[in-house]
Amino acid sequence: MKKRSLVLVSILAAMAMLAACGQNNGENNSANTNVVTETPDVSQDIFAGNAESLANIDTSEYLTLGDYKNMTISVDPLKAVTDEDILNYINEVYLPTVAVSQAVTDRAAVNGDTVEITFKGVMDGEEIESATTPEGKTTSLVLGSGTMIPGFEDGIVGMSVGEEKVLHLTFPDNYRPEMAGKDIDFTIGLVGITEKVSPELTDETVKNMNVGCNTVDELKALGRQQLEEEAAEKYADACKSALISTVMANCKYIKEPPKELYDYYAAAFYEQVDYYSQMFGITRGEFLETYYGTTEEAFEADVAEAATSSAREALTFEAIADAENLSIVTQEQFDKEAQAYIEQFGYYDSVDAMLEAVSKDDFRNLYIVYNRVNDFLNNNNTFVSN
Repeated sequence: MKKRSLVLVSILAAMAMLAACGQNNGENNSANTNVVTETPDVSQDIFAGNAESLANIDTSEYLTLGDYKNMTISVDPLKAVTDEDILNYINEVYLPTVAVSQAVTDRAAVNGDTVEITFKGVMDGEEIESATTPEGKTTSLVLGSGTMIPGFEDGIVGMSVGEEKVLHLTFPDNYRPEMAGKDIDFTIGLVGITEKVSPELTDETVKNMNVGCNTVDELKALGRQQLEEEAAEKYADACKSALISTVMANCKYIKEPPKELYDYYAAAFYEQVDYYSQMFGITRGEFLETYYGTTEEAFEADVAEAATSSAREALTFEAIADAENLSIVTQEQFDKEAQAYIEQFGYYDSVDAMLEAVSKDDFRNLYIVYNRVNDFLNNNNTFVSN
């Protein structure tokens, strides 16, 4: 399990977990093609004998399964999409794509406006070049975007074109080391204000959106479809979360997961954070403080809890796979599932390319067996509305 890919750990695993749990009709879900109907002979299992494979861990050393099938799981009902929801969705998503910018001259700046400003930052009596607009230049800023340090954008709200104002601000403690926690005075000049104005919703407006619709009614139908799909995904997530939580709550965990399995999931969390911190050119600690408002120590505690939970979930799914004859994966099944995966998601050009980024064992655990068990659980439990 040592060969890992951010794509597989963070994306493929998430995709695998999003298996739909069906409509809320109070009945078991219909069969899914991932459910194994015929169990191959164990001699055909391509993972048999691999000591490092999750397939060969004796899960009974770590947990005792409780109830996991023929249960009734309560979830919030599938959200119904209303006409009001559709109009709000169109106003928020589609109309802004054809909105036009108009100059504002009869009012002060408000959040959502785009302003053209000049500013000069002075710290300890000295002008700071990096905090000052170049001579003769302006900077465009959307108020309320959170682009600038706290207090900067709020200070512009209420200003009128031609007005100048001095803001006494303090850089955040998690800002660049040379400025973190220091006071600075910004002299701001408001040069211009523009606002986005959306046109009336007409058939002509819809045509200009270039979304494949020619009438308002067609756009409303598209909006309804998208909102219903989004509601179905949220419902599926709620079903999955409630089902897995119930299954795991019914288990008795005898001892901590194997160290290698725990380390695998812990490393995945760290790798994801380190990937983004390196991309931004900052340390792990700086990234965590800036984007998550937490410390490395607190993050380590969160990782320990999450890695333990993830490892236990993997062991639980493996135990169910063993109990329901879902754990054996033949070469033919592996090849078929791998080919279907790359065709569906398109992350890799070929199975060989995928296996250069992720181990066969990972693909077995995170995708093939996970989906088999997930489908089995969905098909053998009932979901009812709270």
